[in-house]
Amino acid sequence: MRVNKRMFGVAAVCALAAGLIWLRDARRSFESIAPRPFDSAKWRSLDSLSEGDELLAMARDVVTRRLLVGKSRAEVIGLLGETSYERRPPNELRYALRDEFSGIDPIGGDYLVVVFDAGDRVIEVRHEEWHRR
Repeated sequence: MRVNKRMFGVAAVCALAAGLIWLRDARRSFESIAPRPFDSAKWRSLDSLSEGDELLAMARDVVTRRLLVGKSRAEVIGLLGETSYERRPPNELRYALRDEFSGIDPIGGDYLVVVFDAGDRVIEVRHEEWHRR
């Protein structure tokens, strides 16, 4: 009887851990976040460390409605602000939407990627996420 209780306890802990991982991953799904109307002033005031869900919701609106396509680089920066993301191709701007950390180490994040053509007009806007493996 004691072994059965111990095995039940182990199974319960494993099920709880699996459920928490599933919830974390479900929360992260860009497609599952309801879009919120894009507001440039609000966007520029939000922080990806503490208000990432709000940024993701507005980014979903930007991507879904293609709000930036056809705009110039100057117009995009006017709407979204300067980006601090340095490691990118010259024809892209990347905006941090949500950052995930384990202690002080980054383990994942979401970005809004804006791609420009040779004339510096937006041709694509997409969401990207990364996870440290």
